[in-house]
Amino acid sequence: MAFMQKQVYVGTFFEVDTTTGVEVIPCDVAGIDVPCFPAEALQDYLEGAPMVTDEPCEVKEGWLARWHAPGYMDCTSWTAHKTEQAAHAYLDESDENDEDPPEA
Repeated sequence: MAFMQKQVYVGTFFEVDTTTGVEVIPCDVAGIDVPCFPAEALQDYLEGAPMVTDEPCEVKEGWLARWHAPGYMDCTSWTAHKTEQAAHAYLDESDENDEDPPEA
């Protein structure tokens, strides 16, 4: 069994342009679900600093995907996709699929 496992679900999320690129934060993770929330309020959930802090973030809906290790804090960043199939395809193609080596 692989250490990292797929986590895919449909939900609402914030997409924030930061100094490290566009970051996705699920609303249920941040505990915020209002349609317009300032990006600076999400700083605890971001790797980089928001490029614009005083403008509201738009709540979007789609399929969220990441690799995670159940029972541990290890995980990749969230990614957003339009369909469930696209989310699974992204994970299948990513380098995080840490499969166990074949037994000799």
